[in-house]
Amino acid sequence: MAQRHQKQKSGPETVPDPLFHLSQAFQSHQPIPDYMDRSDFLNTYRSYYHPISSAKGKSLAEEALAQRDRRGFRTLYPSGSIRIVDFASGTGGFAEGILLGLARLLPHFSREVFLFDRSIPALALASEAVRKVLPDKTPIHSLVARLPGRISLPDSIDWLLQANVLAENMEKSEQMISLLEEAFLRLNDGGIMILAEPADRLSSRNLLRVRDVLLDRLKDLRILAPCPNLRNAGCPALANEKDWCHEDRPFSFSPEIQSMAASVGHIKDALKMSYLIGVRSRDLPPPQKQPEQSTLRLVSELRHERGLGWGIFCDGKDRQKIRLLTRHRNSWNQSFFSLERGEEILQPAASGTIVRSGFLDLLPDTPIERYGNPD
Repeated sequence: MAQRHQKQKSGPETVPDPLFHLSQAFQSHQPIPDYMDRSDFLNTYRSYYHPISSAKGKSLAEEALAQRDRRGFRTLYPSGSIRIVDFASGTGGFAEGILLGLARLLPHFSREVFLFDRSIPALALASEAVRKVLPDKTPIHSLVARLPGRISLPDSIDWLLQANVLAENMEKSEQMISLLEEAFLRLNDGGIMILAEPADRLSSRNLLRVRDVLLDRLKDLRILAPCPNLRNAGCPALANEKDWCHEDRPFSFSPEIQSMAASVGHIKDALKMSYLIGVRSRDLPPPQKQPEQSTLRLVSELRHERGLGWGIFCDGKDRQKIRLLTRHRNSWNQSFFSLERGEEILQPAASGTIVRSGFLDLLPDTPIERYGNPD
């Protein structure tokens, strides 16, 4: 039987099963040079990776708005316009999703979108995708740029976007940080920065390192998510080489995406990503309405084992394993057992916990209250 990915006699410029080659290249962090200038790769990317990126963008935009409002930040858009900059737009999936996620804001403001990418064919598709979710007269600027090289940025920015750029430029992380610094300093007060990367350990830890450097260099940066409590401490996941931080959000993809995913061994039952949502605030401390207690974010799955449930939680400074015995389940704490990765709870009072065998054990009468997600 012929090998599934054996080269066909269809010409030197044709790659059999381009999705397989793209998938392998992305997983190995060795992207095919200028792959979006090849029609076979570009069309495959548009069919498979574009809708996935769009779904991620929409989810993150909605979270950014929710966290911004919950933490007390406000963006006024005094010019009456929302200016969006997207680095390495590709076919525009991420920017498209962000715009869909901002739907509740957009009717009140005019928009202007700046798309940067090294590929002219990709920029054409990106402009087309963004145009479909915006009014006809919205200015869309498609700008050819090979990041992290020098680019001409607008003087002011309201939303700064970057997806999968670090994963494709691992050896250029420092240059990418410099570009993000420059762009961040053009964010208006209250402006949002969203960085998204794949969910694998290498990509996640690289993003966390970039996060820590940006926090050190940008005094106006406040992390809205995934890190809770606006503490802006160094990421505790970096202390252990085996740790990383990613999201795994349940999501229903189309049958077409499911079929393509199965063909390359992917399981598409969730939005899997590592990400960072930051806000620029020139006021220190930032204007916010702090909850009466700090919060803990579940950064692992909630594991159900015989006689107990447990997970890894982060308060923005430290990680800790928290568990609750099944026999102690009651109306006060039952929500603990239904927590999903990424949800936050109010931090239990010290009197309601006890440290035992490397875990923080919840006592039977300790209430568990979701933060921002009422039961």
